[in-house]
Amino acid sequence: MELICPLTLIRIGLFIRKMSLCIQSSSYNPETREMIIEFIARGTYKYFEVEQETFDALNGAVSQGEFFNLMIRDSGYSFEKVG
Repeated sequence: MELICPLTLIRIGLFIRKMSLCIQSSSYNPETREMIIEFIARGTYKYFEVEQETFDALNGAVSQGEFFNLMIRDSGYSFEKVG
């Protein structure tokens, strides 16, 4: 399944920030290296063997949707739909 996240631009003072319209929340368990991403319209997915750095980068990305598409979806992580 291909998840494509549309982007929108929001002006914040002097900065323009791209915001994802598809990711509602994410969580990470460092003991199991599992990341859970709740998508706004496509359900909740668990990703396996995810590095802490990847989770941190997702949450620090200017656009979480763009980061997800490039660095998680297209990187071959195993996953399952959980909700």
